[in-house]
Amino acid sequence: DPRRFGAIDLISTIKIKSHKWLKKLGPEPLGNEFSSHYLYEKLQKRNSSIKAALMDQTLIAGLGNIYVLEALWLAKISPLRKANDVGKCELELLTTSIRRVLTLAIKAGGTSLQDFRQVGGEIGYFQQSLHVYGCFDEKCKNIDCLGTIQRVKQSGRTSYYCNSCQI
Repeated sequence: DPRRFGAIDLISTIKIKSHKWLKKLGPEPLGNEFSSHYLYEKLQKRNSSIKAALMDQTLIAGLGNIYVLEALWLAKISPLRKANDVGKCELELLTTSIRRVLTLAIKAGGTSLQDFRQVGGEIGYFQQSLHVYGCFDEKCKNIDCLGTIQRVKQSGRTSYYCNSCQI
């Protein structure tokens, strides 16, 4: 992949936390170090959008555009909101939403939108479960919502969100 999402290096286990590629990464979102308390503490100093903050690999490792937007939709938080404006209760729901989205994506083999393939060449199927990403101008999939999915550019990336239920 020209964006270099992966690399291979051999290092001893005792040096893993000090490795140049890994030492600045935030916690894994499915790991024990990631929590709503951790997120609250880190976001209090962030004036950027919540989407930009969540995609910062020094804050949380491994979250990309699709999964951030899906988790924000599930938590009903607009990607346009300031990170330091998201409250503790909302972050509790967001933390749960991030874990849920990632768990479902892993079970589905990932998201194959263009040329993504698994190690064995299989495609992922999570794109069939997307609620907001790529759904511009469609009706929101929240049952009790009458909103429409909007599209906006943020930090050079496209964001999708519901204009009604994501506040």
